[in-house]
Amino acid sequence: MDKSGALFGAAKYGGTHKFGIVFELTQSGGAWKEKVLYNFSGPDGAYPYAGLVPSRSETFYGTTVDGGADDEGTVFVLFKSGGAWTEAVLYGLGGGSGDGTYPFSAVILDKKGNLYGTTEGGGAHGWGTVWEVTP
Repeated sequence: MDKSGALFGAAKYGGTHKFGIVFELTQSGGAWKEKVLYNFSGPDGAYPYAGLVPSRSETFYGTTVDGGADDEGTVFVLFKSGGAWTEAVLYGLGGGSGDGTYPFSAVILDKKGNLYGTTEGGGAHGWGTVWEVTP
């Protein structure tokens, strides 16, 4: 929730490409209104399963369980730039030997800007990983 009371979240399905969305809910006159901030398209990630983690004002981090270059999930940032919401893939999972795949968990953000999370698959033995992405 931001200072104005708006709620932000991600939906695993739906959106223009059916790969999920990031949305904002605002209350006006006692009714809630949804605004889609971002539609995932596949190469930029697909199916954001876990919640968003806020950083500074109008910046969110998250994961998608599919999509990306290797179609095994992404770590992304969503930020407002020039009045428009922009998504950037910080890391595409599954690309390296022993890399994790399918991150179903939310990310943890530390004070230095490092992101941490877990994956369901991949890793040295195929049972998942604990990962860190650094700035």
